[in-house]
Amino acid sequence: MAALTLAQFIQQCKRKTRYGDPSVTTDSVTADIVHYTNQRRFRLWRRYPWAWSIYEFTLPLVVTVINYTLDALVGDIVAIDNGNGGYFKKRTLKRYLQWHKGSQTSDESTSDNPGDYVRMGQDEATDALKIKVWPTPASTVNRTGWGKKRIARYAVADIATNTDFGYFPEEVLDVLESGVLADIYEAQGKVAESVAKNQYFQAELERMVKEEAVEADSEEQRDPPDYMIFHKRKRGGTTVT
Repeated sequence: MAALTLAQFIQQCKRKTRYGDPSVTTDSVTADIVHYTNQRRFRLWRRYPWAWSIYEFTLPLVVTVINYTLDALVGDIVAIDNGNGGYFKKRTLKRYLQWHKGSQTSDESTSDNPGDYVRMGQDEATDALKIKVWPTPASTVNRTGWGKKRIARYAVADIATNTDFGYFPEEVLDVLESGVLADIYEAQGKVAESVAKNQYFQAELERMVKEEAVEADSEEQRDPPDYMIFHKRKRGGTTVT
């Protein structure tokens, strides 16, 4: 069966809500629905590192280099292999500066094997994520990472190019549609219908998360959150790490 196209999706939304002419794809109503579709797609994207959103990338560590710009298709970092049987731990900038100033290594790293990173914004031209790693790499080596693949914003012009929802499985498009219908009903002033559809969207989103979530190994050792570490240090005057 052919994948649902953006044009078909918008036509279905128009027919179900009687909002605009399904045969017209260049009017302001169509532009509104494309906007609603984008917003709901982004909300769905942000909610969880869905299995179908995972994108593998390479982090090429270079001797003495601590600043890296990731593959532009990486919208969020899920995990990076540290080459030591574990994965890079995401740290706060405060935590990174504490180690850097004190020339310390974390319990997740060795002197020549970085195991921590901190987010440092995005590249202005490409929006690619930028990170710092710690400790400073002592050897050149590639590390494998996994992130959430970015999605591009649809434009009205995409309707004519038979753009499908390839990033999103067919099985979740009904959830996406319910969110778009909620936005359309809100624009029409149909409050009850909008609330009902939005509640369905939220409920299905949470159900999807529960279905995908994997319980962490009960034996996994977890680091205390940074705010706890700094709070204890402030109270006790210690150097807890």
